[in-house]
Amino acid sequence: MRVNEVFTSRQGEGPSAGKEATFVRLHKCNLRCVFCDTERALVGEPNMVVTIKQALTMIATSWMSVYGASVNKRLIVTGGEPLLQRLAVVEVAKALRPEWDVEVETNGTIFPEGLEDCQINCSPKLSNAGMRPGARIVPAVLVGIAELPQSIFKFVVNDLDRVKEVEGLVKKVGIGADRIMLMPEGADVETLEQRSPQVKKWANERGWGFSSRLHILGNYR
Repeated sequence: MRVNEVFTSRQGEGPSAGKEATFVRLHKCNLRCVFCDTERALVGEPNMVVTIKQALTMIATSWMSVYGASVNKRLIVTGGEPLLQRLAVVEVAKALRPEWDVEVETNGTIFPEGLEDCQINCSPKLSNAGMRPGARIVPAVLVGIAELPQSIFKFVVNDLDRVKEVEGLVKKVGIGADRIMLMPEGADVETLEQRSPQVKKWANERGWGFSSRLHILGNYR
């Protein structure tokens, strides 16, 4: 596995925001978003290349060092785009479940085959990501993810035009309102606090969920 870092903190986004978790950040991504806040995972070489066994040891050690032998263990595989290393992620998830809850974060361009029993946090990129639609949106993959039992869709928005863009994509793909979360674009506390009330209002008006970015507001990773 090509890994940038393994660390333990709390989930900052989505339906499990605030919950304790160990993160494995994998190297490389197939997209280049202008607002990306993990560019270190995109370029150059990974910080480490490890076997599945080594990765499992690192995950367990990281969790134990922060939370000890507590129950409700949670692994979040992030990136970059983790599904570029899908087979390795499948092996890690199989080894950890059911003792661990496993979440996989993805941009929705690669189907998470073999990970259907994990929580899939899908964040399709909108036009504010600065890429052509054909590169960032793969409708067939999004339809497949929407049919999984534990999938949610997070959309980063900064204006009403992006919300309307979400509405169009949601209708095209067939995503249920209970699977959709809007999240304000912003990498600092001031921006998030300024944008969050309006984004939450847009979400409420449409029966969607709202996700903040607690790892920024709470000053933890």
